[in-house]
Amino acid sequence: MNWLTNPARFLFFMGKGGVGKTTVAAALALGLVQKGRTVHLSTTDPAAHVAAMLGEQVPGLQLSRIDPQLETRKYIDKIMAARGPGLDENEKALLLEDMRSRTSFW
Repeated sequence: MNWLTNPARFLFFMGKGGVGKTTVAAALALGLVQKGRTVHLSTTDPAAHVAAMLGEQVPGLQLSRIDPQLETRKYIDKIMAARGPGLDENEKALLLEDMRSRTSFW
């Protein structure tokens, strides 16, 4: 089975800063667009300037950035709103502590 001819796929590039993840992701995205695929390239890196690196809009390529701190805060707020009302103050504090311990953004 050829992964270039199959529908939607997700590729994640993770690793230490400065190793070329953004460069490789952008090159792969451009290669896929050249083969006729539609690509959405998203980053969580505030230092990644993918749009500037590409220089212009590329038909078939959509770029976006996700703010991990904002999305984490929204998720925690959602859970606290859903689960918090049935908990006493100590239980709420434990739930919040548990959620914060699972993220690296706090």
